[in-house]
Amino acid sequence: MSQIPFDLAVTADGIIRFNNFNMMFTFCLCLGLLSVLDSQINIVLKVIAVALGIYISTFCDWPVYAPVFTLLFVWSRNSAPCTKIAMALCLLFFAGETFLRGYGVAPLGQVIRILLLSILGIGLAAICLVFFYNGKRRKETTAFSKWFFYIFYPAHLLLLGLLRVALPG
Repeated sequence: MSQIPFDLAVTADGIIRFNNFNMMFTFCLCLGLLSVLDSQINIVLKVIAVALGIYISTFCDWPVYAPVFTLLFVWSRNSAPCTKIAMALCLLFFAGETFLRGYGVAPLGQVIRILLLSILGIGLAAICLVFFYNGKRRKETTAFSKWFFYIFYPAHLLLLGLLRVALPG
């Protein structure tokens, strides 16, 4: 349901083209990794499956990041100090990759500004998860909150895609 709005939102010239799979595919891939990790297959097959999952993520939105972050959070499960370490590693991994992708392509000052702005979201998520999440699932959800998140992702992508087409350049 969200792939077409995603493709419209990330296309450069207003023509819908497949760029890569959207974040919903990435989430499904990460769920598959969690399933593999919880399975009873031998360790060699688990390592092969995880490596294959990370490779497959290169065809998705947030390639490599999402599966690596998922693995770090599995490692840190139920440990506040490990969760802090996992969040710091996620931030460093994202920052390092962002810096290397921009270094030599743009002036260093611009690369550093982009780096700082791009890690802001991950940093805020880290603060929320480390300091405000108690590790317990909410017992009751309202129909609004459930459907809001199902509708928001494709709707905001559609809006961004329509704006991109309406305001070229």
